[in-house]
Amino acid sequence: MDFALFDRDLYHAGHHSVFQHTHLTFAISKVSRHCVTSFLHAHPFYNSSQASQRYTAVGADSYHLAAMGDEAQGIYRETVEGLVSAYEALVEMLTPRVAAQFRERFPERNPEKWRQTIAGKAMEAARYVLPIGMHTHLYHTIPLLTLFRYRHAVQMCDAREETALLVDAMWQEVERRAPGIEGLFDEVMHESEFAENFVDCPRPDVRCEEFDRELDDCTVRLVLPTGPMNERIVAEAMRDVLGVDRASATDRELLMWVLDPAQNRPAGMTLNTGMHSPLLRCLSHARYTFQKALSHAAFSQEQRHRTLAATGPCLDVTAPWIPDFVVPDIIGSDPELLKVYENAMQVAWAGIQRLHDYVDALSGYVYLLPNATRLRFWESGSYLDFQHKARMRLCLNAQEEIRESTREEAEAIRSVDPVLGAYLLTPCEARNKAGLTPPCPEGRRYCGVPVRAG
Repeated sequence: MDFALFDRDLYHAGHHSVFQHTHLTFAISKVSRHCVTSFLHAHPFYNSSQASQRYTAVGADSYHLAAMGDEAQGIYRETVEGLVSAYEALVEMLTPRVAAQFRERFPERNPEKWRQTIAGKAMEAARYVLPIGMHTHLYHTIPLLTLFRYRHAVQMCDAREETALLVDAMWQEVERRAPGIEGLFDEVMHESEFAENFVDCPRPDVRCEEFDRELDDCTVRLVLPTGPMNERIVAEAMRDVLGVDRASATDRELLMWVLDPAQNRPAGMTLNTGMHSPLLRCLSHARYTFQKALSHAAFSQEQRHRTLAATGPCLDVTAPWIPDFVVPDIIGSDPELLKVYENAMQVAWAGIQRLHDYVDALSGYVYLLPNATRLRFWESGSYLDFQHKARMRLCLNAQEEIRESTREEAEAIRSVDPVLGAYLLTPCEARNKAGLTPPCPEGRRYCGVPVRAG
């Protein structure tokens, strides 16, 4: 039998699981963060170890330059350089302020020995002014099937020109190491998913106003729980896992058996075994949908919770033409920092508006949007998914914006499902209830403050 033909028959018949056994790890450099967010991390079938702007200083010449004419390119470079200068100024201004906060929290620690931690906190806030076209590097591991999908999906995202070049390079590298693999896949899509009738009709400003009215000055709104049945559904699922009838245990008793780390130690462990435990798996039957507005920086971190389904905006269509951004608290509370920050936002959008006059730059202006750009999106998932997110993001070491939005999610779930919501715990709370030591799993990165979710 012709093995290649056999595999091709499996592929065309849709029997794709066989192509998930082969995994590929790519070392990718000089790719924009826009490409990573809109394509590489916009699905659940990957694992990435990516350099973080929270802890890695950004170079002034490390950015993606989309294809455009010389005059437009000059505007683009000028805008990026202005934003990087603002970033450097903010890092310098933030560092003594962060150091003062550090000394207040840890009076017994020598700040000189913790310079890297302090610098990281300064860069975490300053990076909001950087454009999403800045380069990053990462290790990216995917099944062979996902690479097949990448070749089909290159026109289904933003950053289509950059993405097409990246995927082509990935495929060529695989072909070089596995000659003949091309015969397994001969279906490459070149058409955009966005038909003309969609491209011609958007009114993003009007839609943003509608969305913000529904949020009512919040960043997170619980839209769709399954009503008061969530806790009952989980308890009923547990009854069928354990064979426990309704007279033998109440719903609350059953929920506490699975939720309380003191009674179910795996619920307090750092290693996430939720989908392996028959009891914890019952928590996946409670589901929630949120309407959210966060910065591009926080949205990128939301993506790493891959079991939560999030639908972010297509920036090629919806990119705002006027400043629309999030301000980190440490910057918003300081008039001097805020002035530098807001000036940077003006620089970013002035560049975007200038490039709008150049037809050859229309595919590139999106790269100038700063990390601070406010994105409006929807996110859905099970209680089990949100529980794991809470353990990772309610810690004080988590990035500020995603920590606060996770806290709001936990409060919203608690308001409709009080028993379930009470166990959206911080990592130190969960480990403490489970009797695990030390309560903080972060070791030398301990934030210094035992945190309560409520």
